[in-house]
Amino acid sequence: MSLSVVTRGVRPTRAGKHILVAAPGKGNIGDVAMLEAFVERIGERAVVILGDRSDYPGIPDSVHVVALPGLIYGGGRSMVHDAFCLANLMRGASSLSVVGADIMDGAYNSSASARRSIVAKWAALSGLNSRVLGFSWNGYPHPHAIRYLRQADGAGTRILARDPESRRRLDQEGLRAVESVADIVFTATSVAQLPSSIKMPHGAYAVVNASALLGGDPKNTESYAELVTELVTDGVRVVLLPHVVRAGGDQDELVKIYDALHGDIRAHVQLVEEELTPSQVRTVVQGATFVATARMHLSIMALRQGVPAVVVATQGKVEGLMTLFGISEFLVHPSDVSSGGLSQAVRSLRKQLAPVREKVHESLTEVLELASDNFDGLEPHNGM
Repeated sequence: MSLSVVTRGVRPTRAGKHILVAAPGKGNIGDVAMLEAFVERIGERAVVILGDRSDYPGIPDSVHVVALPGLIYGGGRSMVHDAFCLANLMRGASSLSVVGADIMDGAYNSSASARRSIVAKWAALSGLNSRVLGFSWNGYPHPHAIRYLRQADGAGTRILARDPESRRRLDQEGLRAVESVADIVFTATSVAQLPSSIKMPHGAYAVVNASALLGGDPKNTESYAELVTELVTDGVRVVLLPHVVRAGGDQDELVKIYDALHGDIRAHVQLVEEELTPSQVRTVVQGATFVATARMHLSIMALRQGVPAVVVATQGKVEGLMTLFGISEFLVHPSDVSSGGLSQAVRSLRKQLAPVREKVHESLTEVLELASDNFDGLEPHNGM
């Protein structure tokens, strides 16, 4: 679908509009899920700022999208131009929200992390309701990231930690306005029909995902192949599902795993090669017995539907999520994958599926309330 994109001569938004500074996107289904969750909740009052229209293919025409490529990643004239465009957008808007996710602590790009905090600070100083939506914070933040987040905090930006461990770490940084929430993707529930090329298994199946962050080690591929083989041998079919679909994403790792399987095993494995929407991902995971993944938002989509998850922790962002559900024993350190740690965690989960499912369901009510807190103060007033 075409997007409503404005890049020059940006006019002020109408009062009551809520600006969202989105995550990079570019084939990351988790980024798309966060954007969709915000738009689903805010509706036509949302104004979404992206780097480029191609970063989020398939956004409905009804979503007001503004492309400002220099705002977060640009420099010089590009940055100045897009800052002026943002200033026009903020005139008359009610709020500005920055998608925090795992991109605030500088682990991926310290300059971009700092720029997001600067934008949030600017919005707060301009009188907007400014917030960084539920995000994680690792134990080793980049100095620039914490410096500018402190400035945003001091200006009145709401700092929303999406898990208890991140909240603890942020409190240790001395920030004043830290609040506890859960990831906004927990608020989204839509499901959608799958492409005809994907044939979901009949009977029990598991969803398995491998991250490019764990790539490059043949022992990891071997361990994943052994896990899939063990599941199929036990009568559990497997769906190999990518969550970051781009060059250097999950597909290459999943193809390696698929190719490492024997033919008789491979016949019971579905390798998904398409980029699915978040709604389609939820369709895949809703019927799964469990999910084993190295991607946080895939585990969130599963847990939201009461499906237990074994998660490989990367970037220090998953520990708190598992604590929210009381299932930290199913957290796997990346260094343990090659030695069979993932398979061991899956075996442990399969032995206690019923009580773990019950624990997940019991935790959901509180987690959903925490996720909704991301939108506190953004609800429509006076019929808007």
